[in-house]
Amino acid sequence: MSEQRQDVTMTAGLAQAAWGALGPIGQTSLPAVTAIRVRRIHRALQGEVEDLTEVRQQILTDSGAVSDGNGGFETEEGSDAIKFDSDTGAESAIRSMSELAETEVTINVTPIHLDELMTAPTLRADSLVILEDAGLLV
Repeated sequence: MSEQRQDVTMTAGLAQAAWGALGPIGQTSLPAVTAIRVRRIHRALQGEVEDLTEVRQQILTDSGAVSDGNGGFETEEGSDAIKFDSDTGAESAIRSMSELAETEVTINVTPIHLDELMTAPTLRADSLVILEDAGLLV
């Protein structure tokens, strides 16, 4: 079992999914070393997620999303869909968001070994698959 930190590269979309998958894992009972490793990876991903959120906000603003006056955006009636000044603005935002999700991000962490998670009472299989796809579970 390697205890070496390494650069782990993944798409921004996968980084966001891995950050979400680590949340519930961090809430389970784990050995101290594993819990610390999970927390450190979660924190490293948190920085990437915060950066992505800022870029998404800028993409929406630049694409003509209608501001709600409170730092967010208006949504269509009865929907979570964001309102735009024009259809071309919405198309531009979708295209830019897709490109953003495919950009690569790199974090320097010590990946988690699957056997370290064996003491957890229950883990969702989809969370483990996301972490494995991101290169964070070996």
